[in-house]
Amino acid sequence: MATLTFNIEPNDLLQMLGFNKPFYDAVRSFVHSINPKIKVRISHDEFYAECGNNLINICIGRNGMEDEIFDDFIQRKFGISVNPFLMGILHEVGHIMTFDEDLDQDRSILYFMLQINFKEERWKEYSDMYFQIPAEFEATTWAVNYYLSHKDYCDNFLKEIGYEA
Repeated sequence: MATLTFNIEPNDLLQMLGFNKPFYDAVRSFVHSINPKIKVRISHDEFYAECGNNLINICIGRNGMEDEIFDDFIQRKFGISVNPFLMGILHEVGHIMTFDEDLDQDRSILYFMLQINFKEERWKEYSDMYFQIPAEFEATTWAVNYYLSHKDYCDNFLKEIGYEA
């Protein structure tokens, strides 16, 4: 069987996904201003953190339903509304900043017990359970607190990358 190899430069890949290097550099710079040890990867499908590797994955493929659910939870629990893309970044950074191996293990068990499928239509029904998982709640609380204490900086970052505050 023949193997095809594609040599795609990172800048070209980002442009193919609809974003350019200045966007990636701004996101990486923003994250590094919080913690320079965190590595940043951009993909088109999901936000997540690999705490043991100090790596966060930033999703550039927007999901309106997930954004709405996340914003709704933050409004109800914390009384504020924050751009969901920014909150997604801060939430993943929050996982690394608040990492606790026991909470992370609990999260894995709870994911399994809830059998959450984040692409399902029933996602909203699970959102309160999901966001109450201790590791998730800690990451979100950290994100909200960071935003509130660095609001101008965060809002300027959003303007720099072309998002609304």
